[in-house]
Amino acid sequence: KLTGHPFYLSICAIDQVEEVRTVHGEEMLQKIITGAASVVSGCLRDMDHVAAYGEGGLAISLPTANIQIAAQVGERIRKAVERLYVPTGILPQFTVSVGVAEVIDGNDASRLFERAQIALEAAQAESVNSTFMHDGLYTVPASAASPQPAMV
Repeated sequence: KLTGHPFYLSICAIDQVEEVRTVHGEEMLQKIITGAASVVSGCLRDMDHVAAYGEGGLAISLPTANIQIAAQVGERIRKAVERLYVPTGILPQFTVSVGVAEVIDGNDASRLFERAQIALEAAQAESVNSTFMHDGLYTVPASAASPQPAMV
């Protein structure tokens, strides 16, 4: 059971990860993921945590966040990676997309990850380099985040 405190989970993934792997190789992909993790860490509050997740992804826990903070963190991460200056030949330019979900009463950790993954897939399907949130019912761009509580 998850805590009764506000908690959001973000999943951040390198856009077009398979293309990056095919064109630049696995070693370069790992360098990109490491670079992204460094940028992500710099965008977080002291209480937030980041960990590797899946292929080319990072899971980010946002304890005590509200919907606005979670949306802002997702967008801050996305924009920081987008603005990252990478000298030619060191790493190819890359972007990330972010999916965010809130703990909702009755959800376990697997459902929370599933909803964050749905939001990430929506972000990547809509247009790469974007942030989407899953509020328990709908998946919407982070710019549409509202303070209303999510419905189950």
